[in-house]
Amino acid sequence: MTDVFFLTFRTFLITIMTMGMMACMTEFRFERWKLLWIVAGYSLWVVASTLVLLWLGGELLMLRVFFLTISIPATFLTYWAANDTPAQAVFNYTTQILVSALSASMIRWLTEFLGLSWLVNIVLLCIFYFVTIYLEWRFLRRPFRMLVQVMPARWGVLTLIPCVFCGYLILVSAWPGSYLENTHQRVYLYAAVVPIIIVYIAVFKSLLGQYRAQMERQSAALLTIQISALKEKLQKSKEAEEKIRIQRHDLRHQLQTVTELVAHGDRSAALQFLDTAQKRLDEQK
Repeated sequence: MTDVFFLTFRTFLITIMTMGMMACMTEFRFERWKLLWIVAGYSLWVVASTLVLLWLGGELLMLRVFFLTISIPATFLTYWAANDTPAQAVFNYTTQILVSALSASMIRWLTEFLGLSWLVNIVLLCIFYFVTIYLEWRFLRRPFRMLVQVMPARWGVLTLIPCVFCGYLILVSAWPGSYLENTHQRVYLYAAVVPIIIVYIAVFKSLLGQYRAQMERQSAALLTIQISALKEKLQKSKEAEEKIRIQRHDLRHQLQTVTELVAHGDRSAALQFLDTAQKRLDEQK
């Protein structure tokens, strides 16, 4: 009974924390209360399905099918509540599942190897997940969301990376038996950490290069618009200066005419000339 309680609670904790990792990299379209209802319903499903699997075939059966019974429903529900495209969602969520499953298995094996209690296992899991969620929220969320906005496409091929690695980890950890009981399985399982790190570094560099190229294209387009607006503004300024020059020339000519009329004593003609000039100015407004 203790093992059943421990495995059920551990599975529930890992699942909820993994969804927390997914959520910290996701923008949701539902309100908070609706998200809480979804999490509550899914949590009941996790507990019930875990108990059934443990009753039918023990921890090994749960290890073999958890991706179908727990991970895929979590991915679907998170995608349903989020604004991401299918390819972006699969890449993000499956990567989180990959990191979570691999780390949880390492913590489980380490505690059993050292003969530590299940309570220590739970504490180590909590520390790992809280630190991971904080680091992802603090350092990865903003650049990842910017990548999603700048590059809405080109995510299809990337989804194969976490899916292939997840499939490999499940196969190696659960066949022919549990990785906890087979040294060779553990070697194959944890040897995958190195290629996973290398591949994701390469993916990060590729995404970073595409992001920079996209930002350069957007900057060039913005600069072109600004130059065009500046040219238009300069042209209007030149036209205004030309109008002012013409008006200054006309005004000088009119003042000379009025001066000559007044000098000859023809005040009525001067007044008529000024009245005509005033009407012409009113018509130009």
